[in-house]
Amino acid sequence: MDAPPLSPSQSRAPTPAAPRLIPAFGLRRGRAVILHEGKIHPLEDASGGPADVFDVADELFAQYRRAYLVDFDGIQRGRPQLDFMGEIGRNQELWVEAGPRTAEEVMDILVAGASKAVLATPQLKGAVEISRTLKLTTDVALLVLWDGGAIASPDPQLRGATVDDLAREARQKGLRDLILASTAPRVDWELVERLAPGGPTYVGSPFRRAEEGELLRRGAHGGIFPAEEGEHGWTISPS
Repeated sequence: MDAPPLSPSQSRAPTPAAPRLIPAFGLRRGRAVILHEGKIHPLEDASGGPADVFDVADELFAQYRRAYLVDFDGIQRGRPQLDFMGEIGRNQELWVEAGPRTAEEVMDILVAGASKAVLATPQLKGAVEISRTLKLTTDVALLVLWDGGAIASPDPQLRGATVDDLAREARQKGLRDLILASTAPRVDWELVERLAPGGPTYVGSPFRRAEEGELLRRGAHGGIFPAEEGEHGWTISPS
C-alpha cells in the first residue's frame, strides 16, 4: 500500500535557526574597554566619564541575552580578573576569554562565574590541554586563531595542524563550540562553510555585525562582534 502524500507542512525542509549574535567587550584593570582597529580603547559613558563595566554588560544582556568578555589582564599579564566574572555573569550567559593556558585555569574561570570558558590557541600551553580540559568539562569553546597559513600558537603541534584536523579531533573528544578567528582583514567564509557541518561553529574577529546574513548562508551557528557597533550609550575614548 502506497504511503499517503506528505502535506505541504510535512514536505518543507526545517527552517534553519537564526544565527546567534554575541556582542564582545573587554575588561582591563577594572575598566570596560573595546578592541578597535587593533588597539585597546577605554569606553566612555554619555557624560564622558569611564563607562561602568556592569552597565555595559547589563545593556548587552538586555539586548542579546548573552555576551562575550575579553579579559585583557588575563590574556596579556596572566592575571584574570576572576572577581569581576562572577558579578558580570550572575544569572546570565557569559563567555569569557581570559587566556587560560591549562585545564586548571579553565576551571578557575568557570568556578568564578563564566558560563563558558574560551580556550584560545595563542595562549594554550599545548594541544594536550584541549584533551585535559574536555575530560573535566564541556562548558568550553575552542578559539582557533588562523593567520591564513598556520594556526597561531606557541605549541609546534598546534602550529603544524590544519584547522580542519584540529576541529575534528577536538569534536571527537567532546568539544561542542568552535570559534574561528583570523588575523586577516576578512573572514575566510569558505573555511567557515567547511567547518560548520561538524558542529556549532562561531565566527570571531574580523566578523562584523553587518555580515550577519553570511552566517546563515554559510551554516555558521553564530558570530561574535565588537560591541561598539551596536546602538549603545557609550563611545570609544579618544585617549
